[in-house]
Amino acid sequence: MLGGEKRGSFGFTEPDAAERATWATLENGELRINGQKSYVTGGADADFINTLVEIEGHGPAMVLIDTSFEGVLIKNTFGSVDGTHHAYIEFHDVVVPETHIIGKPGEGMPRALGQIGNTRLAFAADSVGLSRWVIDFVEKHLAAPHQSGQPLSSREGVRMRYADMRIKAFAARSMVYRTARLGDTGENIVNEGIACKVFATEAIGDIVDWGIQLVGGIALRTGHPLEALYRRVRALRLAEGASDVLRLNLARGRFELDKGRL
Repeated sequence: MLGGEKRGSFGFTEPDAAERATWATLENGELRINGQKSYVTGGADADFINTLVEIEGHGPAMVLIDTSFEGVLIKNTFGSVDGTHHAYIEFHDVVVPETHIIGKPGEGMPRALGQIGNTRLAFAADSVGLSRWVIDFVEKHLAAPHQSGQPLSSREGVRMRYADMRIKAFAARSMVYRTARLGDTGENIVNEGIACKVFATEAIGDIVDWGIQLVGGIALRTGHPLEALYRRVRALRLAEGASDVLRLNLARGRFELDKGRL
């Protein structure tokens, strides 16, 4: 995979209509897996799927399932607004060696949530970088000569909106940097990661939207950098946890579990 010769994907989400979570039995050093996963990003092109599986009598585990194994069925593929592709995958008596379990049985959920938490922070960092790019792009447009004789940047209303873009980007960047520093020290940053993901992905959505408004109708033309980015960043507010679901999780940590620094 590091050499670019293999592709991996992550199987976590169950279809709404699933009767039970993906499960397996363990006998004689082999897992027999049944179930289904939805929204497996890149699943149709993956060589293996890092899959959350409930092993009967042992608990949840992360299991590497080779997509070439008999019984792995890519049932449906579909694209989303940001240009990514996903798959609905079924497992029918898929036999996998016990050695494909990552870690130990029973460790699956913490491992899965750890991977999701890392991805949330990565999305936040991605949003910070994209915010910086949008601001630079819009700044050049606003400072360029205009048919009115004065650049758009000379107008107070434009300057106020531009300032809002910079303020949001600064706040998002500060949150991500602080959270990353805490993580480097070994601190638990679950709540901070949630806050970063929610704020930064919503911030880039606002920043792109304001950028399009300042640049004008040309920014809505198919193929324009801001048009493409507008579609791309919209998906970030749903990927790895919808914003409002994450808000509820953060509040639950305080009111019900009495955990978290936020």
